[in-house]
Amino acid sequence: MSIIEMVLRCCLLFFLGGAARIDYLKRELPLIYIVVGFGAGLLLRILSGTAALVEILPGFIPGLLCLLIAKLSKESIGYGDAFMLIAIGTFCPITELLFLLLCGFLMAGIVSILLLVLKKRNKKEEIPLIPFLLSGYVLTLPFF
Repeated sequence: MSIIEMVLRCCLLFFLGGAARIDYLKRELPLIYIVVGFGAGLLLRILSGTAALVEILPGFIPGLLCLLIAKLSKESIGYGDAFMLIAIGTFCPITELLFLLLCGFLMAGIVSILLLVLKKRNKKEEIPLIPFLLSGYVLTLPFF
């Protein structure tokens, strides 16, 4: 792994960490934060030499699908979460992103079920997604 790839991974870790904190505390993400993260990911991918359009565009697909789900479901998943997934897609290849999403969604589902069973939340209450995506990313680090 090259130095620039390590920098890319560290930047994504800090980007997700900051976003997770904001999402947990405020339940929303400022668009400027997402745009800066998107730009940083794109710039770092260009510097790392992995910025071919054919490598970056597939990373946008999960975020675009979540935007569609947000629109159709009246934001059962938030627009900020969907835009965040698009930004994450600039940092990592599609395989890593899908593994991150799988881990993050599984953890969010397990925690949601536990909160419902323990009667700490009801079905109408939201839980922040980005902290689970951060956890999913941390779990992917040893594999990619």
